[in-house]
Formats: sequence, C-alpha cells, structure tokens
Amino acid sequence: MALLDMETTTFVPSDRPQQSREIVAEGKYKAIIVAVERKQQDKVIPSRTEDGVNHVADMLQVEYKISDENANHAGRHIWSSPIWIWKDTPHIKALGLDTLLHVPNTNNNFRYHKFLEVAGYDIEEKVVEVEDSNGKTVKRKAFTLPVELDLDQASGVQCVISVVHEKWTDKEGEERTTAKERGLFELEGASKVEIASKDDDDDLPF
Repeated sequence: MALLDMETTTFVPSDRPQQSREIVAEGKYKAIIVAVERKQQDKVIPSRTEDGVNHVADMLQVEYKISDENANHAGRHIWSSPIWIWKDTPHIKALGLDTLLHVPNTNNNFRYHKFLEVAGYDIEEKVVEVEDSNGKTVKRKAFTLPVELDLDQASGVQCVISVVHEKWTDKEGEERTTAKERGLFELEGASKVEIASKDDDDDLPF
C-alpha cells in the first residue's frame, strides 16, 4: 500500500530554539498534591534480604506542584519516588500465592503511612503482640492502613516535600538526572486548595 493511500499525520519541525529547563534544585519546598495514581497492583517483588522469598505490593505515584513563592522553582511539578503499599498475609492468600515464598513486608509501610497521614486519610492505631529478635513476645504500636483509597481525596492538600536528584539511563544509554520527592511532611495550619489546570510545559515524571 502506498503511503498516500494510508491514514497519516504531519510533522512540521519548529524553528524555535530548543530550551532545556533547569532541574529543580535539591531541598525542601512547600507544595500542593496535584494527583495520586496507582501505577502498579499486586506486584511480586523479590526480598532484598532473603533468597527465594518475595513480597507483594501496590505502587502509588504522587504528583506535586511547588507552591513556595520564595523558591526559584515555584510552579514546577515534581513526582514522588515510588510509594509502596506492602500487602499482608490475607492479601497474599487471596491472590493464591504460596505464603511460605511470599511473605509480608509490612514494616516497610512507613512511607505509605506518612503519605496517608499528611494527606488526611483515616488511620487506626492499636497495640499488637509480636515476637522480637530474641523470640520474646512484646507489645508494639501498629497502624491499620487502608489499601483501597479514594485517590482524589488527597488532591489539593498542602504539604512540604524534600526533593532529591535521582540518576538513570535513557534508551540511548545517556545518563539523565530527575528531581524526585523523597520526603513528605505536614504543613502546619494548611488547608486544602483548589487545583488549577497544569501548564503545557510541565516537567515529565521521569
């Protein structure tokens, strides 16, 4: 089939000079949660400490807009590093996975717990009995975290984020640097704000 007989589109190269945007500097910024997306669900992840053992988790990605008027990067968008929701034994059983090879990693839910706390979700606190490293039964504080969320509930929440630089390699083998959120904190006295539409030239989430 000839090209002219096919459905096509057009590319007209721009004569505008290509401008690269300065990466957002590392540091802490006042920000607004713009959106939350569940990027992965029930992902099997190998344990970092035990060979042959896996964990199961969902992954959230949060988009922020820097609102700090005193910052050089006010108005820029920042995406979070992965926020993992590590599943417990009932979730693993429900997926039909072997609970000897797929085990909870719930002590690493600290980042997810912090996101829920800052974003204003309900968290139940309780005391549970667990076995310590010496085999002794002890009482510990525990938190019941929701797995299914109304992700829109977090939109408009004001907070403080810690931005760091992460390096990665693109498809052409070039090393790139991206600014990511790696720390989330409550902004005292802040209230929700209305989310405005995003600019056309926002930063990309990678």
